[in-house]
Parts: sequence; C-alpha cells; structure tokens
Amino acid sequence: MTIATTVNAQSTLALLDPSYDCNTRQLTFRTSGGDGSSVEYMAPGVTGWTTKAANVLDASTAADGSVTVIKLFARQGGNVVSRDFNIRQLCGSTGVVPPNKTGDIGSTDITLADPSYDCNTRQLVFRTSGGNGSTVEYMAPGVTGWTTNATNVVDAGTAADGSVTVIKLFARQSGKIVSRDFNIRQLCGSTGVVPPNKTGDTGSTNLTLVAPSYNCSTRQLTFQTSGGNGSTVEYMAPGVTGWTTNATSTVDAATVTDPSASALMLFARQSGKVVSYKFNLKDTCK
Repeated sequence: MTIATTVNAQSTLALLDPSYDCNTRQLTFRTSGGDGSSVEYMAPGVTGWTTKAANVLDASTAADGSVTVIKLFARQGGNVVSRDFNIRQLCGSTGVVPPNKTGDIGSTDITLADPSYDCNTRQLVFRTSGGNGSTVEYMAPGVTGWTTNATNVVDAGTAADGSVTVIKLFARQSGKIVSRDFNIRQLCGSTGVVPPNKTGDTGSTNLTLVAPSYNCSTRQLTFQTSGGNGSTVEYMAPGVTGWTTNATSTVDAATVTDPSASALMLFARQSGKVVSYKFNLKDTCK
C-alpha cells in the first residue's frame, strides 16, 4: 500500500508515484500542488536533498530483493511530504525486469549453487555451474557490488544481525543474471557466528556497537549493535543525544561543519554494561 504523509498539514504539496524505468534505473520524482516555489527531493540511498527530479538508483539497491520500499521525500518552503514507492511490485525481485510466470530471470544456462561459507571467518565464496565459459561476475547486496572475485567477506554486523535471514546472491554472464537465496541462519544460527546447540540456544553474547547508519544530507544517525542479552539497549553520543532508547538521532549542523569534530564517540549500554564505538564523520561524508 502506498502511504503519503504530510509533515505540515498547511502544505498542499503532494508526492505522486514516481516515474521509474526498471532497466535504466532512472527514478523521476513527481509532485502535485504546492505554492509554485522551488521543490527539493530526497530518497535515502538514492540521493540527498536536490532540486533535480530525475535520479538514478544504485544497481545493487535495485537488485536487492530484500529492499521492497524506497522512501521518497519532497520539501517546499519548509514543508515536507513523503511517499512509499514499492519497487518490487513494478520490477520484480531482481529489480531489472519483472520475472515471467515461471520466475525465470534469464535464458542463460549458468546457475548459482549454494555458496561456501565459514561462520567464524565470515568468508563467502560464490559457486556456479554451467555457463558459456566467459567471465562471470558476482554480487550480493550488503556484501559486495559486482565483481569477478568469487571470494568475499560478509560484514560482521550483517552476520550477527539475527533479523537478516537471507542473503541474496547474484551472478551474471554475457548480460544474463541468475540469483539464489542463501539462508545464513540455517547454517550459522541466529548469532551468525557459530551454529546453535541441539536445543537451539545460541546463548547471550556481549553487546557490541558496529558502524552506524548515517545520512550525510539529513544528518540522521542510527546506532547499530550486535549481540547482547535481548534486554533494552540505550544509546548516547556526546553533543548528539543523551541516554535514550531511540536508536535514531540527528547530528547538529554545527557539529557537522566543525572541522575539529572529525569523530563522534558513540555509546550503548545494556544491563549496566557500556560499550563504545568511534565513528569518523568526516571520512563518511567526504
């Protein structure tokens, strides 16, 4: 279902469904209403705030079947409106062309087999069979962009995130793409490090802070953790937020522009135990 939300009820500006080409990945924002002044557009993972309505979606995002909805924003005179765009309804699970009735995404005879994966080192090796003998490229959203290197390493945060059940694997040869779902939890348990014991109990692990999610345009910072005992986690970053259970905060504009503030110290605590992570803001938003 597409939802439009107006932050300021006095605004008559509205976002319509965008124009999107599944093959070129061009996304064009469309609006109605407004007061006639300049409109800016933004979509996390696509573009920061810009007056350019036409943008191009990253190939890995378009191909990531787990990314169902892209959040679109428009602002005019300080009023912000948003809309959800369901890319899968339009372009299917591959994000390139809608799958046909049999689910076939290409006529190539290359196939992806189950990968080789080490739960402890997080090394993932793509494996294929068939094909025409030409170069094969591999891709897994959140692991690697298109590369001819079959051996890659899954990020520690992804491996430890129990909510990430399936990693989508892709291979392409001579323009034809095949895909396969790899269920990392079936192999490595909910911690993504070692398989669960016979009772299915993976045990509690130490809470750790991993690299946060940060949007350079909106200055929105989202704390991200792995492990822990399942109880409430609180977050804090001096100059950003005091202790709070809300993982998402906004970095002050003055902090972002301060050349001396190159890094933010992030803290998380659970059951009285505190962990920290140094986040280099300047390197992220060069």
